[in-house]
Amino acid sequence: MVSLRETVDSVDRLNELLKSSAELRASVRHSLDYLADFKAMLEYAHTKDFKDVAEALEYVDKVLIPRLSRTRDALASGTEPQLKRLEQASELATRLSLRLQMFADGGGGLLP
Repeated sequence: MVSLRETVDSVDRLNELLKSSAELRASVRHSLDYLADFKAMLEYAHTKDFKDVAEALEYVDKVLIPRLSRTRDALASGTEPQLKRLEQASELATRLSLRLQMFADGGGGLLP
């Protein structure tokens, strides 16, 4: 039998885990800002008259690649923890749904 307290605790835990969706949204928005900056840097590279290929490669190596790396790192560090929490929320919701389905089908009851 599943106690009512266990069910309420599960719902509270699920709610807490789902708060990570707002954090995930903020991380993605931040990464989109980084990508917009990167796009501007790429556009600049197309309009700038580099003296030669070496100067263009220096711009790529010193400006574009580091910026792209920071964007990738920010996206990974800003989303991975939240995605793990959302996966946990999904697993918890599945377990909770099974518990409640057993109760609804009369196969088990909720204890106070």
